[in-house]
Amino acid sequence: MAVLGVDGWRGAWVGARLDGRAITLLALPDVAAVLAVPDVEVVAIDMPIGLSDDGPRACDVAARRRLGRAGSSVFPAPVRAVLGAADYAQACKRSVEASGKALSRQAWNLVPAIRALDDALGDPPPSAWWRSIRSSRSARWPRPSATRRSPHGERCSDSVPCAP
Repeated sequence: MAVLGVDGWRGAWVGARLDGRAITLLALPDVAAVLAVPDVEVVAIDMPIGLSDDGPRACDVAARRRLGRAGSSVFPAPVRAVLGAADYAQACKRSVEASGKALSRQAWNLVPAIRALDDALGDPPPSAWWRSIRSSRSARWPRPSATRRSPHGERCSDSVPCAP
């Protein structure tokens, strides 16, 4: 089974396709190219998806809690309203109106990639469908800031395993 991991990179996307023991690095111009990579079973995207309309996402809160002191490495995803903002000031205003909090510069810098991804993925599936997928354990959202740490918040290494 081939898998693809991607992240936003300099206005485009960079990917690593793993097929057995072979790794192929890819430079992809846009989200359409990411989603069109052939013969891939799973695409893991290091970008916030499933944005909230009015506050922090439950997955971000849970990741921060799980990581303890290292939880600050999980920055808040923007609320959906900022995707239509023309500039940082307008994005902050929309974020405050929707959630009571301004948007970080880090989150604003990701908005073009998040917007493109959100547009490409379309409307989210019904929550009942998502719950059934989550319970089957076949869907995963990669959270590098969480996955490189043990359940106790320690950085993973040879002496500190990431998985229990």
